[in-house]
Amino acid sequence: MASKTLAYVFSTLLFLLQFHCYAGQSVVKAVYWFPGSGFPVSSIDSTLFTHIFCAFADLNASTYQVTISSSNSAQFSSFTQTVQQKNPSVKTLLSVGGGGSNPSTFASMASQASSRKSFIDSSIKLARSNNFYGLDLDWEYPSTATEFTNLGTLLNEWRTAVANESKSSGKTALLLSAAFFYSANYYSLNYPIQAISNSLDWVNVMAYDFYSPNSYSTPNLTGPPAALYNPTSQVSGDAGTTAWIQAGVPAKKLVLGFPFYGFTRMGSLEIRDYKEPLRAQTWIKAGYWLSGSEIHSSAINSALFTHLLCAFADLNSSSYELSFVSSDEKDFSNFTDIVKQKNPTITTLLAIGGGNSDYSVFSAMVSKASYRKSFIDSSVRIARAYGFQGLDLRWVSANTSSDMTSMGLLFQEWRATLNSEAKKSSRKSCS
Repeated sequence: MASKTLAYVFSTLLFLLQFHCYAGQSVVKAVYWFPGSGFPVSSIDSTLFTHIFCAFADLNASTYQVTISSSNSAQFSSFTQTVQQKNPSVKTLLSVGGGGSNPSTFASMASQASSRKSFIDSSIKLARSNNFYGLDLDWEYPSTATEFTNLGTLLNEWRTAVANESKSSGKTALLLSAAFFYSANYYSLNYPIQAISNSLDWVNVMAYDFYSPNSYSTPNLTGPPAALYNPTSQVSGDAGTTAWIQAGVPAKKLVLGFPFYGFTRMGSLEIRDYKEPLRAQTWIKAGYWLSGSEIHSSAINSALFTHLLCAFADLNSSSYELSFVSSDEKDFSNFTDIVKQKNPTITTLLAIGGGNSDYSVFSAMVSKASYRKSFIDSSVRIARAYGFQGLDLRWVSANTSSDMTSMGLLFQEWRATLNSEAKKSSRKSCS
């Protein structure tokens, strides 16, 4: 499984975790922030969260002390103060390691009492001096039974040291968490369940990156990268969480992690029908905005995205033309102008249909050429009239072989119409 490294995260998107309850707190909502994300700490809406992870501190391979690089020092030292300006009650944790760190350094550190002590003492000192409320271990991953045993010893000693420091300083004990594999069983190796249950406030279950271009186990396979359920495999958030509970970790100490990003697989893809290799955007960072949501379009931080989808236009069941609910028309007509104020380069698309639409209307529309033409012509006309640069079909869902075949015809005719319209109007074709 891949890791929480910037190589796998869209450059300005954050990791979001929805936590289950722990230590008497009903809900914990947390996020990982990365200094290389290009997303300023001051821009984090900390009112959305109860906890925020600052990632990552490093582990020195010689001294086994936790350190913060000089390039991150200023941001890390002011991190807590900055995020508490919008939410004084938010708790911050310093995360150590990460997918880009060397797992053998962690293995060496955990193998001896003296090096574990160096890690533990320096981590506590660093957390206190930088005003963090807790520490998070991200060792990806122990790879032998001995390393997992040493991990358990490390966690027990860490908890003891944190408790002793709290008693001697008179301060509230630091929180301790760790990011672990999605399952309690790591390729036939078992996590130290008793130590985890006794010593950690919670476990961040990394139920994501099951399939990715960067994964050592699935580099050439596609699949659901963060499936909550998977009927064909035990690789899912549900299966992993169940394994942790069955192993003995209390459910209240389990955290379900999920990504707010996706993957593209570009490689050296070439379309032979074209004279040049396929020219595509390296990353697509997109979000849907729903017209009935509580967030007004002007509140969207469009600087986070390359594409925004305005949802949803409706399909008329008689004419098979696109239409809007009258209350949405103003929001839709102004959408592109509004989101471009913060990001002039953003591309907007009009999404059609959605989960609440009647799938049978879409089925009827694709069944006849005249109906498809009505849909296509009206979609292009409305997209142009409202300033959208693309169209998005959300038909949930085509459920017969005939529907699938007809949907293929729709796509072909839609693309042909878009290309023809762009040529006639001398404008860039809709996406």
